[in-house]
Amino acid sequence: MPTGAVLIAEDDALVTEILTRICGELFAEVVVRNNGSDALELLGARPFDLLVTDLRMPGASGLSLLSESRRRAPTCPMLLISGYADDDAIQQARLLGAEVLHKPFGAKSLRAAIRTLCPALGAP
Repeated sequence: MPTGAVLIAEDDALVTEILTRICGELFAEVVVRNNGSDALELLGARPFDLLVTDLRMPGASGLSLLSESRRRAPTCPMLLISGYADDDAIQQARLLGAEVLHKPFGAKSLRAAIRTLCPALGAP
């Protein structure tokens, strides 16, 4: 039975739907914010077991979310997803301890990335 909570920060409805479906298989609670500023506010209000964020979205950027998450919850696993990530953004994300997944991605690669970040979820 799934446990834990994941915060998804993504402004694209189709990507949000995919992320929500896959994360819903792996976590007991899936919280979605389609605005970086709203996600930042939520990060300050409660802990999460995983942060999945887009790089570019309204409000705060994904890099801002990663940085704030690292500050507030140093051990929280983080996954940056983007179709626009340049080398600098990828390097910054990795320096913050995040894994990077490029759009478009499939369900299999998303599950694999999440299981790598959250080994307590166990094998499929």
